Order: sequence, then structure tokens, then C-alpha cells
Amino acid sequence: MLRQDNSFGVDKGLAPTNHHYAIVATFASEDDYKVYATPPEHQTVIREFIAPHLETRTAVQFQSHL
Repeated sequence: MLRQDNSFGVDKGLAPTNHHYAIVATFASEDDYKVYATPPEHQTVIREFIAPHLETRTAVQFQSHL
């Protein structure tokens, strides 16, 4: 499996400008992320089943320094 770890949850409401929900997917490498994110089937799922329920979306790809 390309993903090493997943976590998700509803915002605790501590700051009024936060988003409502977060999903964090950890990948072993940048290439693994690209394999996950770019297939047409993945984009279809986002477009048809996820995007219609979103008011806004924010995405970040980052390298952890822990």
C-alpha cells in the first residue's frame, strides 16, 4: 500500500476560522503520493462524490521534520 498512515477528524471548534474536517494521509515518498493522486479514477471519485459536498477545500503537501 502506498499510504503509510491515515488520520481524520472533525475540528474541535477552538478557532472560528478553522475548517470543519481534516484528513491527513502520509505517504512513503513523493512518487507514492503522485501514484495515489493522479489516476483518472481517483479524480472521478473526487469530482463526483466528494466535491459536491464541499464548500471549500484546502490542500497541503509537506515534509515532516519530526
